Amino acid sequence: MSREMKELGSRRDDVERRVSAAVEQGMKPTSQLQWWMESVAVLERDAAMIQDDFRSRPSSWSLWFAYQISKRADEMRSLARSLKSKGDFETVVSQVCSNLFMEMPSNECIGREPILEELYALMQDDSVSIVGIHGMAGVGKSTLLHAFHNGVISRMTRLDIIVCAEMRDDDGCDYEEELQSSVMNQLRLPLQEKATKKDRAAVLFSTLSKKKFLLIVDNLRAPINLGAVGLPCSSAALRRSNSKIVLATRNEEVCDRMDVRKKMRVECLPWESSWALFQGRAAGAELVLSSSEVRANAEELAKNCGGLPCALVTVARAVASKRTVQEWKHATMALSTRPWQVAGMVDDVLSPLKSSYDRFCDDDLKTCLLYCAMFPPGFSISKTWVIDYCIGEEAIDGFSNPEEAYNRGYSLLGNLEAASLLERGDDADKIRVHPVVRLLIAWLVSACGRETSRWLVRPGAGLAEAPDSEGWKRARRMSLMHNQISVLPSAPSCPDLLTLLLCENRKLAEVPDTFFQCMPRLRVLDLSNTAIERLPVGISALSDLQHLDVSHTNLVALPQEVGTLGELRFLQLSWTPRLRVVPSGTISSLQQLRALHMYSSYADWEAAGSANFDELESLWQLRSLDLTLQTVEALRRLATSAQLGASTRRLHLSRCQGLGGIRLPAGALWANMNALQWLRISNCANLEDVTISVDCSSRRASLLSLQELVLHRLPKVKIMWRGDLPFLSLRRLYVWSCTGIEALVVRDGPAASDATAPAAFPNVTHVQLVNLPELKSLVAGGGASLALPALEVLEVRRCPKLGSLSVAKPKAAAAVRCAAEWWAGLDWVDDAAKTSFKPVFI
Repeated sequence: MSREMKELGSRRDDVERRVSAAVEQGMKPTSQLQWWMESVAVLERDAAMIQDDFRSRPSSWSLWFAYQISKRADEMRSLARSLKSKGDFETVVSQVCSNLFMEMPSNECIGREPILEELYALMQDDSVSIVGIHGMAGVGKSTLLHAFHNGVISRMTRLDIIVCAEMRDDDGCDYEEELQSSVMNQLRLPLQEKATKKDRAAVLFSTLSKKKFLLIVDNLRAPINLGAVGLPCSSAALRRSNSKIVLATRNEEVCDRMDVRKKMRVECLPWESSWALFQGRAAGAELVLSSSEVRANAEELAKNCGGLPCALVTVARAVASKRTVQEWKHATMALSTRPWQVAGMVDDVLSPLKSSYDRFCDDDLKTCLLYCAMFPPGFSISKTWVIDYCIGEEAIDGFSNPEEAYNRGYSLLGNLEAASLLERGDDADKIRVHPVVRLLIAWLVSACGRETSRWLVRPGAGLAEAPDSEGWKRARRMSLMHNQISVLPSAPSCPDLLTLLLCENRKLAEVPDTFFQCMPRLRVLDLSNTAIERLPVGISALSDLQHLDVSHTNLVALPQEVGTLGELRFLQLSWTPRLRVVPSGTISSLQQLRALHMYSSYADWEAAGSANFDELESLWQLRSLDLTLQTVEALRRLATSAQLGASTRRLHLSRCQGLGGIRLPAGALWANMNALQWLRISNCANLEDVTISVDCSSRRASLLSLQELVLHRLPKVKIMWRGDLPFLSLRRLYVWSCTGIEALVVRDGPAASDATAPAAFPNVTHVQLVNLPELKSLVAGGGASLALPALEVLEVRRCPKLGSLSVAKPKAAAAVRCAAEWWAGLDWVDDAAKTSFKPVFI
């Protein structure tokens, strides 16, 4: 027995050496080998017990005891011989899982602890099988996945297989075949040359369906069919084996198209983590801490990276050898104006972003992103502003009504946000551009840094003077918005200029007559929110102009020369209350117009020698119309025009003295205006009733899109709610300076005496009540309250007689913007009613 056991032990030692060498390469012992090793260990323990019994035998031992020892030894010898014969292994480790439990090289994962912990938790969540991680290029998705992979190895060793695959940045490759080959290579599965993708998928599925696996796929640039690859990817299959798949992509849409239900967005780092990462990579960290001036420049550099880890690391390395204040100042200037001159920025930051830009953006999306990048850094940009530019640039075209155009615009901007090229702004209607994406656009427009003068974009830079004429010569895109410019050069020569944005220069009162004479290619001109009173006659030189915005200006007259702009597609004249003259024939000459916006603007559509409704109706391509009307006759004319009514987006009824009552949303007046979104009624001295009445018997509903109702300076008005059907589309209700109103809503009809809460406005989120000196209650009649279940913000100012908020409890606590004194004096039915509102003192 002893000899057999020694031979068996020698064979066991040989096998262990082979296993140890293979395990160091990440392989796993076969199940048969594990059984054999366990059996040898048991046999060795039993043999040792026999030897101990033999050594401790008594001096006078019986023949029966000797027989028992001999019998046990013979059994051990037989078992040892059997195990020795079975221990001649050709294969001691699985050919599957070549990378199992091998840690990957990984950079430090700063500021990602919360998302890592969430990923670890999801590994234990049976309800989640596939996780999609998305974020912009350079945000650290790969670093996060490497840290996750290594953390899984240290935390969870019960997995049978861990496979990591990184897709190539190659638009021409078959991503399904690439992923299939990568997984099969790591699992050491044979790749037969003549086997089809379907054949290999069958082999892969057969292998993985019996295992508990974790598959990590990085840099997934397009959606793929995981089932066609051979991966068990159904929720049921993954739950049976308790397996997980984690995908990482730059585009959220890839996750959606692969039916990923659990998505995680990797955001840029907050300031504290950004600064820590920047300092940790800058070799001059001691200098940064020792000099306040250097530190200020270092912080500006870090902030200009916008929390993007790859940019922070690249810039920190580029300035690591800088020792003087002057060098740091130069680096700060270079990053903001010519980032491609900063070492590593092109290869490590801009080029990866450009690959996303090229892959995910068609020409329309590129136009959207271009205009977003022309706003001031960090600015929360209204989506409608960008959409207006895109209509002028033909990026949005072929729409039949304004809602369709703006829905298309929202879709384009949503696609850019999903592709991580835009960020959400202050609310759902705004977007923001990441600082590094802004640098990307500047680099691309400048022909990748070869023609830097093409991009003259200095929004919000505090400029008191316009760039000199030399700076205009080669510019193609120019944005000087949000500055303090008061004087423009007389005749700058800019033969290649396509876009000129001068909006929000409130000191700019005049545009020289010769200013436009050398801009033959100009397509987009924005002079909004300036102090100009007239447009120069030289504007007729802009034969290619497609977008003209002079809203929020002091414009008094629209020059006849505007009628020569035959390519004009978008004309914005809203919020020009001093505009009194629109010469006859000017509007009708603009036959390419898709959008004409004149909200709170020119209103005299019946004056002799001026623009009239016949001109508006001659614009056969017009699809978006904002109008101001001042007579009942003009309102009726608009109502009876199927073409103009269907195009009307915003309507302002101003000084309509013959208007005594108006009914919303039902009524023949609105039958053609289902695209109307804003309705403002102001300065109508004789208007007494605004009746909210929904006609359930009508076959055709009206005002399906009306979201905002403004009642302004209507001394006699009452809001009458007739019937029990709600005004579903309305989202915002503003009542300003209606000096005679005593109750916000007066019920009219059989249910007028009920104390139940009127549900006239179930979807209204914002209500403003301003300067209503006689307002005493929200609902006329004792004890009744107003149902505003969706209310988010209620603003009350200068309403001294309103002593209580008779609003039925909203679904969530609503903010009340008001004066502290007024809030303190309110009467409440009970404490529960008070807790439904959060005061915000103004």
